Amino acid sequence: MSEVDLSDDYANAKYIADAKSFPGKWQVKATNFRNNKALLSNVELDIRYGASEREKMDIFYPKIRTVGLFVFIHGGYWRAFDKSSWSHLSLGAVENGFASVIPSYRLCPEVSIAQITEDIARCITFLSKRVSEGPIVLAGHSAGGHLVLRMLCEGVLPKNVSDRLKRVVPISPLADLQPLIFTDLNSDLNLSLESAISESPVCYKPLAVNTRVWVGEHERPAFLHQAEILSKKWQCGLNIQPHAHHFDIIDQLLNPKSDLCKYLFQKV
Repeated sequence: MSEVDLSDDYANAKYIADAKSFPGKWQVKATNFRNNKALLSNVELDIRYGASEREKMDIFYPKIRTVGLFVFIHGGYWRAFDKSSWSHLSLGAVENGFASVIPSYRLCPEVSIAQITEDIARCITFLSKRVSEGPIVLAGHSAGGHLVLRMLCEGVLPKNVSDRLKRVVPISPLADLQPLIFTDLNSDLNLSLESAISESPVCYKPLAVNTRVWVGEHERPAFLHQAEILSKKWQCGLNIQPHAHHFDIIDQLLNPKSDLCKYLFQKV
């Protein structure tokens, strides 16, 4: 009997109209944002937080008084993209007075998902020293959703850093990695049952930080299931965004008054 194949369950682009156009549009929007001096008081590009070439981040500072720090972790199944495609997702943050950070990180198969988790923890720890005041809020999309969830697992961040976390939003996250063993993605991810369990947020009790899962109404059933399982296991809120799919749900971060931005950047 052949081994089960769940690849189609996690194939997003195949089920999104004009999917191939999205990466190019993201890149253009990101470039335009980085060059928009009217929106930003300062931009710091390619700030190194680790030893490798990919361990760099961009920081965007608001025109208004900075009240906190926002970090967005991009997706790409831990094996694609870098910070240059996502600068524009800082818009809602800077309009609400938050400095916004978009990091790159090392990718599979060169490193493991566990090592990428360490990259993000190192980045946030570095940032907590660089921006020493105000709350820290996190959002991550897809694989990035997994990575921000891992920051809420005990022992990943130093306590003095995790104590500053105020709100976390995993957007269309991967919370249980065990199904990915049975997909074609695993040729790059190299997950074993042991490593999949170890890196699955659903297998941990989370830190006491306000957390809400965001997922699109038109996502693949596997992603809706992942969001629901996480919400139930962690006893955190779940928002199903009407009319949204896996690629456009992140557009909520472009509207400073969207429900997502209101949750992330509330003055508490």
